[in-house]
Amino acid sequence: KYMQISLVTLQHIQMGVFIRERYSSRLTKVETCTVACGLGGVWGNKGGVGVSFKIDGVNTFSFVAAHLAARASRKRDLARNRDFHKIMKNINIASNNKNGNDLYSSTDHLFFLGDLNYRVTYGSPGSEDEFIKVKQKVKERKFEELISKDQLRGHIENKRAFVNFQEGDIQVSVF
Repeated sequence: KYMQISLVTLQHIQMGVFIRERYSSRLTKVETCTVACGLGGVWGNKGGVGVSFKIDGVNTFSFVAAHLAARASRKRDLARNRDFHKIMKNINIASNNKNGNDLYSSTDHLFFLGDLNYRVTYGSPGSEDEFIKVKQKVKERKFEELISKDQLRGHIENKRAFVNFQEGDIQVSVF
């Protein structure tokens, strides 16, 4: 049986965290926070919500769910990275702001998830030609090539966003 330990909401961005009831006595220091990144940097249609807690008073787990800037353009791609950095800097969970720490250094296990809106791009994000090219690659089942053009992976490799995060292997099922 599970119990809810937190439900945090920023407009339509919402995250619930549940734990098995038998572990509830081991849980302490539940913290939540929201960071808005939408219109004017204050509207909550884009941004993130966070939850952290300690287990056995030792290990800190932090979860951040985000909805980053949408649309396929270079400007919006940069906005996604800017939103990510704003969330990581301002999300006040895991006691990260008490000693001037960032979230990376104040948690043992950090999970970042959500509608990140990164795209597959061949250098002309949002163009009709690029859309046609991507569709053709899907039709040809050239999934490895598409994965190599993933914006998020490029930003991680070039240390522009999500530095020190690890993404699992992308497995494409053929249906």
